[in-house]
Amino acid sequence: MNFEVIYSVSSVRYPDWTCWSVTHNSIWSPIFRLSDRKTSNWVFRRVCRLIYDEIRTMDKFFNFRGAAYLGFCLNVLGLERTRNREYRQEEDPLRRAVLHWVQNNYCRMRTKSPKVAEACLHGSITFDAENLEFVKTYFNETDNVSSETRFKVNPIGQE
Repeated sequence: MNFEVIYSVSSVRYPDWTCWSVTHNSIWSPIFRLSDRKTSNWVFRRVCRLIYDEIRTMDKFFNFRGAAYLGFCLNVLGLERTRNREYRQEEDPLRRAVLHWVQNNYCRMRTKSPKVAEACLHGSITFDAENLEFVKTYFNETDNVSSETRFKVNPIGQE
């Protein structure tokens, strides 16, 4: 059920704050805060495996369902390979696997299926085609200053 709920909320792509609030604050964080730590960890690992398996279906053909899960992961897990102290350690394997997949496949996806590639961009994540980088912009409404995280992808043929 958690797996399907994540798919449903991944349709919320914009505006940026609404996307973050729904995907991260309302679903990703609370869904795995069960009182029994052992059960929570098992559910978390199982859902992560299902998400990654769905993303890997795009090895065969690019599809909007896989793109929805991919966009959800990029938005919620971020674009940094190393764990940010704000993230749970349990998220590391999924984050690294998703970033590895994106790094090696996104340019091919943009070429063969541009609409599916566009569907991977959730919230404040954009793609800089000139530099082959994902860009996640963090807006700070209190002092009108923004910051960015960038993630470089491989051009076609350098997977």
